[in-house]
Amino acid sequence: MSKVQANCLLLLAAAFWGFGNIAQKTVLDHLDPLSAVGLRCRPPAMPR
Repeated sequence: MSKVQANCLLLLAAAFWGFGNIAQKTVLDHLDPLSAVGLRCRPPAMPR
């Protein structure tokens, strides 16, 4: 992997991190913290 590719992947990871924080703040404006955590944990707990 070249240095440019590595830097692009780091930038992409930082963008996902930032957009995740924005989404979390939006959810917390409408739900209490316990419900928000429940929503985040629900999809992995669902059976296939």
